[in-house]
Amino acid sequence: ARRAIELGTAIDDRRVVRSGLDPGDRVVTDGLQMLQPGVPILPQDGPPAAMPAGGPPPTDDAAPAGAAAT
Repeated sequence: ARRAIELGTAIDDRRVVRSGLDPGDRVVTDGLQMLQPGVPILPQDGPPAAMPAGGPPPTDDAAPAGAAAT
């Protein structure tokens, strides 16, 4: 299902998702053009994202708001 998300700081080649996802949700990052509502997908897990020591990074007001994840 498509979800509105709020992005935060970029860390290396990844982006912090500040809000819009529930625990256990998965985010599609490749093959977005082939997604259609109701069509099953075969998820492939990538490496888990590591939380920086000391908790999440500070907010980044320059990050685009309202980006979408599926």
